[in-house]
Amino acid sequence: MTAALRFDPIRLPPECEKLRREVRAFLADEIAAGTFDPHKPNREDTDAPEFSRRVGARGWLGMTWPKKYGGHERSFLERYVVTEEMRVANAPTRRFFVADRQSGPVLLKYAPEHIKMDILPRICRGEVCFSIGMSEPNSGSDLFAAKTKASKTDGGWLINGTKIWTSSAHIADYMIAIFRTSPPTKENRRHGLTQFLVKMKQPGIQVNPIGQITGQYEFNEVVFIRAFLRGAQGFDDKLPIHYPRTTKVPNPEGESFKWFVANAKPTRRSWRNGLLRSTGSARRTRARRPPRSGRGLRVSSTMFSRTV
Repeated sequence: MTAALRFDPIRLPPECEKLRREVRAFLADEIAAGTFDPHKPNREDTDAPEFSRRVGARGWLGMTWPKKYGGHERSFLERYVVTEEMRVANAPTRRFFVADRQSGPVLLKYAPEHIKMDILPRICRGEVCFSIGMSEPNSGSDLFAAKTKASKTDGGWLINGTKIWTSSAHIADYMIAIFRTSPPTKENRRHGLTQFLVKMKQPGIQVNPIGQITGQYEFNEVVFIRAFLRGAQGFDDKLPIHYPRTTKVPNPEGESFKWFVANAKPTRRSWRNGLLRSTGSARRTRARRPPRSGRGLRVSSTMFSRTV
């Protein structure tokens, strides 16, 4: 005896169906104009800055963000529709994908107001590209083993060390990176890890593309040699500090709060509320929540930064 499995599709609200038709028509025009070919394997290193700006002009970047920062205050389900159509069409999303999905939400939640007002509207317009600086040589996926060092100096920080396998660093305007501002302790390997917002086009930062057997250059080695990051003054006191119930108030350097959404999926609450608000019924659509990740990283504020 066999039984067929059946999965009922989500019935999208009318505004999402309308949006889907708009995105498909836009992508069809881009294909006809020769912007990209959906039938060829999508090269991960494809950079299409003008396409990125046109997507921003349609209001499809920063869709769920506040209008104050250039966003459009639309639902997460509408954003899902746009993302799905872009992926199905093999559209060249590399220039804006990380900024829209990861880095922008991090800035939105943790950055000082003047950083938000400067960078977030440019992300929404499709003008800037972000990379994420985490992995380091000889560390594998062990983030707590990071050794790239940020040393305090007059007016800011000096960065020395290397990041590797950094996607899009060769075209990125900014990087959100984890540096070590003090050594780990025996009790806590996470101690002293601080997250910085880095301008990539400046002296002391060398980007070395890593070639793949396919001929692509998606990944990079990023070398910091006494790279100077201006800041410190006025940054710390502008970031919200949260002390989770499980966290003791740490030392002055490591004023910590829990890294809950940084460089991850949307928060459980925003994910769930966004989908359920769009469909209008928790009974009709139960949003799958991102999995719990244990205690998570805890981060603090130094420079637009967070120290674990």
